[in-house]
Amino acid sequence: VVHLYVFFFQAEDGIRDAQESRGLGDVYKRQLLARDNGIRTGIKGPKVAVAPAPPSDSDMAKYAPLFKDFNTVSRVWEAPNLTEAWRILYEELQAVEPAERSKIRATDGFGLARLSSNLEISRILLILPNDIREAISKHEKFKLSELEEIFVHCGMHVEARGGDWVHSVPIVATVEDIKHIQKRLNP
Repeated sequence: VVHLYVFFFQAEDGIRDAQESRGLGDVYKRQLLARDNGIRTGIKGPKVAVAPAPPSDSDMAKYAPLFKDFNTVSRVWEAPNLTEAWRILYEELQAVEPAERSKIRATDGFGLARLSSNLEISRILLILPNDIREAISKHEKFKLSELEEIFVHCGMHVEARGGDWVHSVPIVATVEDIKHIQKRLNP
């Protein structure tokens, strides 16, 4: 019997605080806040959860309209890619007064963090076989920004969880599914 567990954790900076997590975006937002305040983000000692770098090749023109409610610094959302958008946001934060900094972090910073998080989770979903990925994403309550974990047990129904929903996918995982995932994780 082969069991494979695929977990999508809501990334944190290693320490849970009283504030409710909003997923990977929290990490990007916290890293931005730490850099802005001159705090060192590299921590020595026990290993802590660290978000991967944002997907740098993502075309901002494709996603910016979806985040128009967060757009207060148009230069950020007009950037050619996500990496450049983060660089511009950091520049903007350095150039403004503290009161304006808070506003920019709460709007553009939060929107960019949410976009980064959604793109990361989308890429992580690509390790799953197409039929499983499609069955998960077609669930009526599925929200990419809420996805927390996916369980793939050979011989059992695949299960996805997030927010206030649990979805038992009507697909029984096979050895081939497990091998597909393993191949994607270790090419």
